[in-house]
Amino acid sequence: MAVPVALRPTAIQTAWYNFDTVQTPLGRYFDTIPSKAPGPTVSYDVHTYSRQRGRVNSRTGPAHFEDGATDTVVTFMGETWRDAIRIDPETLKDMRAPGESLQNRANFQVADSLRSLRLRFERFVEWMRAEALQGVKSYYPPGLNEEYSELLLVSEASLIANNAYDWSTACADEAAARANLEGIRGDFVDAKNAARAVGCIIDTALMNSTTRGYLDQNAVMAGIDVLYDTVILEGQLTRLYGVNIDINDETYVHPITGASTDYIPDDVVIFLDSNNARAGRGIVECEAVHTRAPSGHVGLFLNSYEEDAAPGGIVVDGEWTGGPMIAQPDGQYVLQDCTAGPG
Repeated sequence: MAVPVALRPTAIQTAWYNFDTVQTPLGRYFDTIPSKAPGPTVSYDVHTYSRQRGRVNSRTGPAHFEDGATDTVVTFMGETWRDAIRIDPETLKDMRAPGESLQNRANFQVADSLRSLRLRFERFVEWMRAEALQGVKSYYPPGLNEEYSELLLVSEASLIANNAYDWSTACADEAAARANLEGIRGDFVDAKNAARAVGCIIDTALMNSTTRGYLDQNAVMAGIDVLYDTVILEGQLTRLYGVNIDINDETYVHPITGASTDYIPDDVVIFLDSNNARAGRGIVECEAVHTRAPSGHVGLFLNSYEEDAAPGGIVVDGEWTGGPMIAQPDGQYVLQDCTAGPG
C-alpha cells in the first residue's frame, strides 16, 4: 500500500510541531544548540566569558584580536531516544473518527498517536534537563537493570550536602518563624555568593511543592515583611530574599521499575541563574545516526515507512541523540537535602 498523505514526512512534521503545547517547564532553562562534532558526540568548550573584560583600545587602527579563554573541552557520548508508533491496516481503512460522520479515522489516529510520541519525547528530554540541573545523573546501561550514577558536568563544590540551616525546623509562633527564615537566609546568601564568584546571578530557586512547604509555613507564620522581599500569593511563597521560587511537581514513569519518579525530589533545592547564555546551559543536539537520515542531519529525525510483512501497516519512528551542556560548572548551587543542616 502507498504511504497515505497524512503520513508523508511533511505532514508528520506539521502534526508534530502542532503539539508544541506539550513542552515541559524546564525547557526554558536550556536552549537548543547543534553539536560541533559529527555523530552522536556532545562536545563544547568551558569558558569564562561571564567574567572576561575586554582591554581598552585606541580610537584608531583595527580592533585588538584576542581568543576567549577556554578552561577545558568537554566531550561525551549523547543519550539516544528511539521510539515509534504503528498504524495498523484496519485503522488505515476509511473508518469514521469518534463522534464524526466523515471517514477520517486514519487522520485522527495519526494525530493522536503522534501526540503520544511527542509527549514521550518531551519526557525523555525533560528527564535529561532535570538530571543536569541536579548535577548527578542516574541511568541504566542498555540491557542491564542495575542503576548507575555519575557526576554530570558540574563542579563538586556546587553540590551541597550540608547547608547552613535545616529548613524543616518547626515554627511554633511568629518569633520562631522569623528566626527560621533568618537561618534559611544563610543558604540564599551562600548560593548568591558562590554564583557571583563565577560571574552568575542567582535569581531562581527550583524545588517541588513539598520542599516549598517549609518556606510557606515559616513565611505565613512570620507574616509578610518587606525586609524579606517576600511575596506570598494565596498562602504560598513565590519570592524570597530577591529570589523567585519556581515549583516543579512533574513526574514520570520510570522505564525500568515502572515507579512514578519526581523530576525534582523532595528536599532538593536548585539555585540557578535563569539567563541561559550567562550560565552556559543548553541541550546539545547531535547528528542523527538513523539509517534513513540524510547525511549531516542534526536533531530530531522522523521517518515513515510501510511494513513489508503481513498484515502490513505504517510505522512512524523517531530518533534523537543529545545531551546537556553546562559550560559554567559552578553556575548552579544545589542543596541535595535542605533538611540536613550544618554538617
